[in-house]
Amino acid sequence: MSHPEIFVNGRFLTQRITGVQAFAHSVCDEMIRAGIPFKLLIPRQTLLHQAPSGIETISVGKLTGHLWEQIHLPAFIRDKKNTVLLNLCNSAPMQLTNQVVTLHDLAFFHHPEWFSMKFRLWYNYMIPRSVQSAKSILTVSETSAKAISEAYGVTQQKIYTTCNKVSSELLESEIDSGIGHQIQGRRFFLMVGSNDPRKNFTVAEKFIASFREDAVLVIAGGSHQSFSKNSHSHSERIIRLGYVNSGQLKWLYQNALALINASVYEGFGIPNLEAMSQGCPVICSDIPVFREVCSEAAFYFNENDPLSLQNQAELIDDHPTLVSSKKMIGNTIFTSYQNRDRTSVILKALSR
Repeated sequence: MSHPEIFVNGRFLTQRITGVQAFAHSVCDEMIRAGIPFKLLIPRQTLLHQAPSGIETISVGKLTGHLWEQIHLPAFIRDKKNTVLLNLCNSAPMQLTNQVVTLHDLAFFHHPEWFSMKFRLWYNYMIPRSVQSAKSILTVSETSAKAISEAYGVTQQKIYTTCNKVSSELLESEIDSGIGHQIQGRRFFLMVGSNDPRKNFTVAEKFIASFREDAVLVIAGGSHQSFSKNSHSHSERIIRLGYVNSGQLKWLYQNALALINASVYEGFGIPNLEAMSQGCPVICSDIPVFREVCSEAAFYFNENDPLSLQNQAELIDDHPTLVSSKKMIGNTIFTSYQNRDRTSVILKALSR
């Protein structure tokens, strides 16, 4: 029997790049380099990003967004024999059996209060149905795999764990120091993330208010309409840059005292790995997935306790030998993740 023809849900090409979209782009690039043939199915609408060079794209249907994904996309697949659909960004058609669904985390399930009413109602309706009908599920950490199995009663044999990687865009970007004037030469800690409540900016905002006066907190990241509104502190010691490009983010990582990742929930934690790639120390909340990804490379703190964060920040400031040791471990972890062969895992999921 011939191998099924692989189609990839290309809706991510119509979306602004955040973590899950970056994952989709990088997986497609990896499949191309591995010589795995596939075709991208896209809506008939303006694409924000170009499809990978040399990959055939097929425009399907007339609708856009979730309606396109639930109506036109599965209709196209069902009309084809010996095919499989690979979805890389959480959402996927419901009730389609010859597909693989990638589920990055279950924040919408465990913390519905973080999301808009519209978003959480839709995801809590759509995700269980797509997960149950799919032939297999991809996720990015063992922590997420366990959570998916427990939440939806899915056997571990149906779940395939791969990983995130640092984007080539960040690694290959020229350093852009154009935002440096906003920091005015001050020593700074860095946080990276959108207005997602899971990022737990509050604990870092409280920490910086009582930390050494020559340091500030710099927050890089845009906003997203999927999340419920949350308030932020306003202080001269907190600098909000909004969205930054890859070259600017690279400069921030290379010049920060440390990355602070105070998340209370994650499926992986890409900023931690990005920081490691740039030699930036990582101070992160002591949650299971960060222990899985960062091991001994990070400084851990209680995500509910600003004083716990302060204690780790003081270690960064006062113990350069310890910082250097953790940077070396971090570089080894980063290299290990970058060298992982995700395509072999994806092929196993597709051929299950």
